[in-house]
Amino acid sequence: MSINYSKAIPHDRNNEPQQGLPPAFVAIQTDLSENNAASSVISLSANTTTIEVGAAGSGAVIKWIPVAASQTSVISAAGTANYDNFIPANQVRRFVVPVESQGLSSVVGLQAQAGLYARVAVKSVGAASVLTTQY
Repeated sequence: MSINYSKAIPHDRNNEPQQGLPPAFVAIQTDLSENNAASSVISLSANTTTIEVGAAGSGAVIKWIPVAASQTSVISAAGTANYDNFIPANQVRRFVVPVESQGLSSVVGLQAQAGLYARVAVKSVGAASVLTTQY
């Protein structure tokens, strides 16, 4: 049985989920990258369970990075398809951070307790600005 670790989306008065709205909670951290020739690896906060990635100008790609991997550029040149998710140009996509390992039972952040990925690589496809927000 897995735990429900991600932050909830807002609901209206009739308890219907409100899809496509901004999150109903404050961001933990934001990162901006401009026209990346190489991917940027972002370390997620100890309580990050959800991220939003916005691509302005052209598309962007992300790849979830395991703990054992090196912290260098991990997304290759276009056409090699070694990424996990694609964000179309001028769009924002929200992702629940996937589970990487079994997790820990000590007193740590929710991210480590649930065994979530602790890093994500972000790369623009062409000339673009990519904003990553952690929740």
